[in-house]
Amino acid sequence: MLEIATELEISTETLKQAERDWLEQQGEMLQRQAFNAQRQGRFKKRFGNYAIVNVFLLSIDLLGGAGLSWSLYILLCCGFAVGLDAWNTFQMKGEEYELAFQRWRRKHQVKKFFNIVVNKWLKAWQI
Repeated sequence: MLEIATELEISTETLKQAERDWLEQQGEMLQRQAFNAQRQGRFKKRFGNYAIVNVFLLSIDLLGGAGLSWSLYILLCCGFAVGLDAWNTFQMKGEEYELAFQRWRRKHQVKKFFNIVVNKWLKAWQI
């Protein structure tokens, strides 16, 4: 790569900067994938809770003898809430997504920093 850069008259500093930029982009892409996986996992858990609660309520309503009545209203309201949650979870563009990603990223950077500090502190006390 260095040979090609010299043939194209690209300075080594520019090449190194391009490499740093590329590595930074790859790191951010991996962080976004982890963020999206976490959001989707949280949605799956919420959807499972929704399904369990609504099956329970539908069963109680059916066992009541009069067929389905009041449980359909709860099912509809909860379904609307789950639909909004799905929209927010799988919407991967826009300002809200970027803000949520930045908050998540900062939170994980702080956790990483504190883990490093605590590990160094514990190692210092072990010696």
